Amino acid sequence: MKQSLNKDIDLNGASQRTINQGYLLVNKKANKIKLPLNSLLRHCTRFLFLIFNLIMTASKKLINTLTPYSFVIKFVFLFLFLYALFPFMRGITAPGGEMYFSFADTYLNVVRGLTTFLTSAAKGVLEMLQYHTNQRDYQTLRIESSRGVIINPTCLGWGVMSFWVAFVVANKGAWQHKLKWLAIGLGSILLLNIMRVAIIALANHLQWEAITSLDQHLFFNILSYCIIILMVIWFVTVQKKYETRRA
Repeated sequence: MKQSLNKDIDLNGASQRTINQGYLLVNKKANKIKLPLNSLLRHCTRFLFLIFNLIMTASKKLINTLTPYSFVIKFVFLFLFLYALFPFMRGITAPGGEMYFSFADTYLNVVRGLTTFLTSAAKGVLEMLQYHTNQRDYQTLRIESSRGVIINPTCLGWGVMSFWVAFVVANKGAWQHKLKWLAIGLGSILLLNIMRVAIIALANHLQWEAITSLDQHLFFNILSYCIIILMVIWFVTVQKKYETRRA
């Protein structure tokens, strides 16, 4: 019995040693597998950094090559992007449309925001002149029971504002300098549009045919671009002084 017990003990010990040896063998193999994987990862990382550096170098060379045309390229790209953004925003915020997105309609509705700002500001101007105004909705404004004004999305001056933003951003200069000019230009365009809405509402109330008979959309665009041209001339004059001072 003792001998059989000893044999069992020996067998158990031998099996334990075999298991331990198996673990060691597995660990050695795992370490051997890890080493090539780590090496492969290092090589892949170096390769990716090399590709990134090549792309950056090529981009710098391309930018240097296109430097004389960089303003035109940036201006055209920004203007087309901003101009196309407006119909896209109209599409995703129009209830019932194929592209309608309720989150955008609630929180990113640029069309409604601009329209509300224009009608509210024009209403404030008219009320300062002691006229009683009323609004059926955020798009409309009228004095008492006159015909009033309806603001369509095409009346917001988005194209003119896109032109100005693209022009200023595409030019050289620090962001503080550009932000100042963006504020001046956009503020001027919005002020002009507010005055237009207030004058049309007043003209409809007082029946000024000289104003009501005009194509208001065309007239606003012509006047806006005249102001933009004057601001461009002013901007270029100041920009030359700004660049001379920096040089």
